[in-house]
Amino acid sequence: MTENFIAFKNFPTRIQAKEVEILLNNNNIKTVLADNIAPVDITFSGNTLQNQYEIKIDPADFAKAQEILEKDTENLLNQVDKDYYLLSFSDDELYDVLLKSDEWNVFDYKLAQKLLTERGKNIDPDILTSLKKNV
Repeated sequence: MTENFIAFKNFPTRIQAKEVEILLNNNNIKTVLADNIAPVDITFSGNTLQNQYEIKIDPADFAKAQEILEKDTENLLNQVDKDYYLLSFSDDELYDVLLKSDEWNVFDYKLAQKLLTERGKNIDPDILTSLKKNV
């Protein structure tokens, strides 16, 4: 059954991947946690930057899983530490987060949206989509 699963999200640490796996499992989405860490000790080459953990799920669950992550993220947005690095970003830097959403996690993307809105800035989804095509 899990042989049809494909990568849903990648994470740099096992802890982050595990947190999302538990969240999805608690919402009735079956997951497989995998890693791409080399089976041979590569410490001599120092090439550990590509180590990632990924959560695989049934492609039919992608929309539901994305919705679960977004809702969970929105709950966390009200608990941001006062020294969280995005809080010091300029408007242009926050717009950059929105434009390059594939390079950022869901939390940072949603927080950038919230910060811009709180600063009275317009976030037009159609314009963002158009701009993303040009990036």
